[in-house]
Amino acid sequence: MPEAMAVVEGPTQFIVDNRAEVRQHVRSQLEQGRATVIVDLSRTEYVDSAGLGTLVLLNKEARAAGGCLVLAGLSEHVRDLLRLVRLDEVFTIAATVEDATRAATAC
Repeated sequence: MPEAMAVVEGPTQFIVDNRAEVRQHVRSQLEQGRATVIVDLSRTEYVDSAGLGTLVLLNKEARAAGGCLVLAGLSEHVRDLLRLVRLDEVFTIAATVEDATRAATAC
């Protein structure tokens, strides 16, 4: 993986109780100059509205820093949720972390 990229592993449940922890992990990578942060959601089974809001905020922050946030490994449930609220059109989404490293070049 290129040095300008980092992977942050998502929690099993991405909810109001742990959103600050995820936000801090991603922000710390951006602050270290990572142009691309891949959020690996392959273990994530559930995302609540706070989790979605956090992803939107982080996507905005990554773009403002000249970088890119890529979501990888979405379960069918999480993918359907993003599609339902039309966030699948906002995020760069990849099937796997490996695919996300290639997708990041198009950000």
